[in-house]
Amino acid sequence: MRRTNRQNAKKIGRTNKDFRFILDLARSEDAHMPAAEAAFQVNNSVLHTDGDKDFSAVMRYMQMRDESSRVAKAVLDPLQRAEH
Repeated sequence: MRRTNRQNAKKIGRTNKDFRFILDLARSEDAHMPAAEAAFQVNNSVLHTDGDKDFSAVMRYMQMRDESSRVAKAVLDPLQRAEH
């Protein structure tokens, strides 16, 4: 069984700050980053709904939102196996 160290897990608020920095820099260079923009929107929704938890809250949000999504399954399946 693999254990995860949740004390060192990155908080959503810090991830949001990183996304803002990346997107602001991209805008200043007239670069379009649709994947980062979408990830920021999801991250921001979880932050304002669930508070500043660790990033696993974003993964749970994705899973609850659409458990049948191939993308969500591809991301979540390895994480769930690692937790067991």
